Amino acid sequence: MGHWGWRPLMLGLFISAWVVGCNLVTDTIVPSASPSRFPVTLTVGRLPTAQISAAPTRAAPTPQPTEESSPTPQQYVVQPGDTLAGVAAQFRLSVTMLQSANPGAATLTPGQTLIIPAPLALIVPPPTCYENRSGSLLCLGRVENPLDFPVENVAVEVRLLRADESLAISQRATVEQISIPAGGFAPYQTTFHADEDDFSRADAHLLTAISGDPQRFVMLLIEDVAGEASEGRVLVRAVIYNPGEQNAELLRVFVTLLDSVGQVIGYRVVPFDAGTTLDAGENLPLEIELTPQVIAVTPEYALYVEAKAVEP
Repeated sequence: MGHWGWRPLMLGLFISAWVVGCNLVTDTIVPSASPSRFPVTLTVGRLPTAQISAAPTRAAPTPQPTEESSPTPQQYVVQPGDTLAGVAAQFRLSVTMLQSANPGAATLTPGQTLIIPAPLALIVPPPTCYENRSGSLLCLGRVENPLDFPVENVAVEVRLLRADESLAISQRATVEQISIPAGGFAPYQTTFHADEDDFSRADAHLLTAISGDPQRFVMLLIEDVAGEASEGRVLVRAVIYNPGEQNAELLRVFVTLLDSVGQVIGYRVVPFDAGTTLDAGENLPLEIELTPQVIAVTPEYALYVEAKAVEP
C-alpha cells in the first residue's frame, strides 16, 4: 500500500485501516447519543467552519466537463494493423471488455466487424493531484453513479497531459469500493512516481464497470453523523445501526472529504476484521480521524458502509 501504511482502529477487536496521503492515528470507539437515523448507506454532511492545515499542492486541474459514456453499443470495422489492445484504447475500454463482447476475436482480420460495448454511463470528473514529501504525485478523484442501480468492478485511467494536450504518462486506478450505490460515488487514488514537471493538467476516463446486484449488500442505517476539524485533522463520528431481521457481516467503512466544488481532498478506507458482525437491532459507534490534502474552510464529508447478510 505504499508509504502511507496501515494502523489499527479500536472496535473491541482491531480493525486495519488505510489513509490516503497522510500520517495515521489510532481510532477509538465513542459512546452513541440519541439516534437520528438516515436510511441510506451514503451519508453526506458538512463540517463546522474551521481552518484545516494544507499539504503541498501541485497541478490542481482546470475544471473540465465530466465524461459520460454512450448508452448504446457501436460497431467497428477492423483496419489493417489493428490489435485488440489498440482498438480497446481507441474506445477507452479494457481488452477484457472488448473480448467479452466479441468471443473468439483473439486475432483480428481486416474487414472484421467488432461490437464495441457501451460502458455504463458513469461520470468521471478530473482528479486533483498533490505532490508528496517523497516527490511522488498523488492524484485523488471520484466516480459518480447517476444510474438507478449499483455498479461494480469500476476502474479508471488517470492521465497527465502536457500543455499541448499530448500524453505525459497514464496509470490505471481501481476503485476500492466493491459497489457504488445508485446516486452515489466512490473515491479513488493513484500515485505517479515518474518526474513529470512539464505536465499541465490531469484527467480521467472510465475503463471498466458492470451492473451490480442491488441485493448484494445489507442496508444499514448511519446515525449521529458528525464531524469536526482541529489542528489539521478531521474527526468523523457515526453510529452504524442494523434495522433488519438478519445479522450483517461488516466489511468496510469509507470516509471521503470533499472541498467546496466537490473535489476529493482525502479519504480513508477502514476494513473490519473478517467475521465482524452487527446483529439485527444492534448498533456500533465509531470514530475515524483523517488528514486532508488542502485547505478547505467548510469541507464536506461522506460516509459509506459495506456489509453483507450473514447466512443463517
